[in-house]
Amino acid sequence: IMNGIEHRFKRPGLTEKQRLFVSFYIIESNGTKAAIKAGYSPKTANVIACQNLAKPHVMAAIDAKKAEIAVKHPKFARIIP
Repeated sequence: IMNGIEHRFKRPGLTEKQRLFVSFYIIESNGTKAAIKAGYSPKTANVIACQNLAKPHVMAAIDAKKAEIAVKHPKFARIIP
């Protein structure tokens, strides 16, 4: 399922790992876990998560994905922080 989501969610300016981070962050609501699942090293995942969440284009992608979910799947939008 995740691959299907990723193919529909290509955003210019994001690396492949950042795209994965965005998708996993939506699911996990935890930056470190999302970074690890996106393929970043567990040793540096907490730092990478903070860096990613500080980047405007990554946050814009997270906001856009949340908005997309709210429109397409209103039931799930209520449980996404």
